[in-house]
Amino acid sequence: MFTSNGDVFSLTLVLLTTLVALSGCVLLFFGKRLPRQGDWLAWSAVGAQLLVLAWGLSLAGQETVSEYFSGLGWIVIPEQKVAVLAGAVADPIGFVLPALTALVTLLLLSDRAILAASPGAERVYSASCWLVAGMSLAWLSGAVWTQLLGVLGVILSGFLAFLRTSNEETEHRGAIRYFFERSLGVTLVFLGGAALAAHGVGLDWASVSSWTQDSWPVTLATGALVLGVFLLVQRFPFLAIQVQPFPTPPIYQIVFGFVAPAWAAVAIIFRLDPWLHEGVVFAGLGGLAAVSAALTAIVGICSKSPQQALQLGVSAAFSLAFAVLSSAGGGAGFLCFVGAGLGAVIVGQVATFAAANEPGHRVSKGPKNQTDNRAKRRAAIAVGIAGVLSATGAAGFASAGGM
Repeated sequence: MFTSNGDVFSLTLVLLTTLVALSGCVLLFFGKRLPRQGDWLAWSAVGAQLLVLAWGLSLAGQETVSEYFSGLGWIVIPEQKVAVLAGAVADPIGFVLPALTALVTLLLLSDRAILAASPGAERVYSASCWLVAGMSLAWLSGAVWTQLLGVLGVILSGFLAFLRTSNEETEHRGAIRYFFERSLGVTLVFLGGAALAAHGVGLDWASVSSWTQDSWPVTLATGALVLGVFLLVQRFPFLAIQVQPFPTPPIYQIVFGFVAPAWAAVAIIFRLDPWLHEGVVFAGLGGLAAVSAALTAIVGICSKSPQQALQLGVSAAFSLAFAVLSSAGGGAGFLCFVGAGLGAVIVGQVATFAAANEPGHRVSKGPKNQTDNRAKRRAAIAVGIAGVLSATGAAGFASAGGM
């Protein structure tokens, strides 16, 4: 794939991603006993992974990279396609979101104020390692099965991040709801992939151009797989976390609850993109995503809760990105997901800063000031949602225009 340097890189990437995931396990089980709860280990693991991903981007920029650098067939049907295959594939675009995720994770780790107030900071450090390792596995895997392992790792990282405290019952309930809602999407992707494998579709990206949707079982299986990704990308119709109070800081809610699962899950759609556009399932779900984006944005703007409005706005942005991916293809859709994610991170960071500087005890200054504050808050909510949606739309427009 690469040159001799590429062989060294591929081995380094596989070993380091494994070590990053193992670092998350060490932090989870032994973090309380480590100096500073193991923050140095999380910084080292995530920083090293970022450097290796940057190395991969530099190598990939030297030539077009689309071949496998490793592959393993688990179940081989004689004279037929490989039924289950695991491997790895690397191309320039595959390094982008894992690298961005590592950068965002380092941003979270640098916020000492939030971590110092958390008795379970080692869980956040563990979640950070699993997040970066899972995102790398999701985008650099050569088949849907190993991608699913990466997506599951990202979901588990969110579950751990939401359990960062040991004394918030509401936080625990929200974390459990988050895990089960996301697990439904993973289950649908797994069942859809298993059904496709049973009908001779190997789900390895090297042979995706030769697949055909020529039977109704394949169409139904494709629908289950795409629907599973759709549920992972955005929160409609599951809005339980938004409806209930959730004490986790806004930036954690956004990164672990929305941006990371969406960025990881869309890797499956992106690799299947040329094939999915041959059928009607992807287009139909794209239309549903557009409707979901409009409805979710309207509900968010009308919401009285800034937390609920923020999360609904981010969910609407990712729904819009999914719709663009369905209608305009991989290039425009990919940029929309990048724009939605980065816009959400910025808005989440601003919301976290505002919450941290909010007085703990407010003094009522009369009905007029309360009404003015509500109006300002509603305006800020609308501006935040519009900002995230605008970033998503601008990314898609730039891509469609060839910019």
